[in-house]
Amino acid sequence: MKKLTSLIIGGSIAAGAIAHAVNPTMVVTMKNGNVVEYDLPDIEHVTFNNTDEETPDTPQRYKTTVSEMWTKTGTDLALQFPSSARDICVAGDYLLVLDNTIAYDAAAKIKAYDKLTGAFVKDVAIYEGGWNGPRSYTWTLAADEAGHFAMGRLNSGGAGFWMDAYTDIDAMPVNPFKLTATQVPENAGKRMQLLGDIFSGEGYVCLTTSHFYGVTELDGKYCTWNMNDGMPTTTEPELHSFPAKWYSAVVQRQSLDDPTMYVTYNDETGYPSHDYSTWDTLHGAHFAVVGADGSRQEMNPSCFSYRILDANVFSVKNARYYFTLQMGYSTGTSPMSTALYDITVDDVFTTSPTAADYSDYKLYESAGHVSANDNRIGSVTVSVDNEKGIAYLYAFYPGKTGEEAKITCLKLELGEAID
Repeated sequence: MKKLTSLIIGGSIAAGAIAHAVNPTMVVTMKNGNVVEYDLPDIEHVTFNNTDEETPDTPQRYKTTVSEMWTKTGTDLALQFPSSARDICVAGDYLLVLDNTIAYDAAAKIKAYDKLTGAFVKDVAIYEGGWNGPRSYTWTLAADEAGHFAMGRLNSGGAGFWMDAYTDIDAMPVNPFKLTATQVPENAGKRMQLLGDIFSGEGYVCLTTSHFYGVTELDGKYCTWNMNDGMPTTTEPELHSFPAKWYSAVVQRQSLDDPTMYVTYNDETGYPSHDYSTWDTLHGAHFAVVGADGSRQEMNPSCFSYRILDANVFSVKNARYYFTLQMGYSTGTSPMSTALYDITVDDVFTTSPTAADYSDYKLYESAGHVSANDNRIGSVTVSVDNEKGIAYLYAFYPGKTGEEAKITCLKLELGEAID
């Protein structure tokens, strides 16, 4: 049963009037015409519940099935820049791809596809109003929880952070952020998360700071803004630190109501000088969960390949999952693959690939896909249908050519609850 709202009578707006009334009552009229009257002084809380939707609060693991919905090459998708497409996200019915090159190119577009079939829908124009050589810095794409999406600018080389926010794929964007390079951390904006509604009511923006190619070690930092009715509540962000250094990273918050943070980062110290014979034993990728109280849990790095190119934590019903695009040691010859983990219960933080029940936590791993990827490009995104107990998982694999690049869509279906 989902609680819609809870009213505290003594703290309500009507409390003053109630205090001065003689024998105040609350009258409830049912649809069938029945009338029920309550003495207000006897009521402490009124809670409204929706009995049509169950969202239990207690974490629950489920039996799962993962299947491939579709896979299309960069050629199939008509990607102009298959080796460097920046980011992907799902907004409403559409899978969006930021099809952009490393340097400035007037042909860059946000491409929209049907999320269930991969069929091309349209090109979304990148806004040109006032951006100074924008496309060389348009690096990240993200959707909020209301079906809107935004393209973010990477603060590199003095670019600052700008955002183009779209209500839908047919809209002209607005610019709620136009910040200079000194107003946000250097290299903020390689990854961006949006929560809530960035146009109406409460919203949230999180930018991860890391080197744009993932080849330079930086202090672990990220920055956040709260938004109200389409605008940030403060010009400059709240700055946060994580007690690690990283080459690349992805930081996510659980929800507007839950400040739990999920931190994926890569430590590539010593790369590429390690002996070839050790490559398969090296694990530079890390995944940590930081609780609201500051407590920290981290998965065993041996659960991952050498690096994680992108990651997404998501929930279906009251289960929690971690979807990744990973890559082995060599950016030239090592395979890339997707992997899905069940992180619903804390046991996942003590498991390892040698554990007898490891398959209970690592639910899926794709076949390896090899294409040179020196710039460590690659993106994942997730679309959840809670009512059906389904999630659609997307991964972009870069490639030197359109035939080598691809986007794949997986379908996660929840089955029976696991006792």
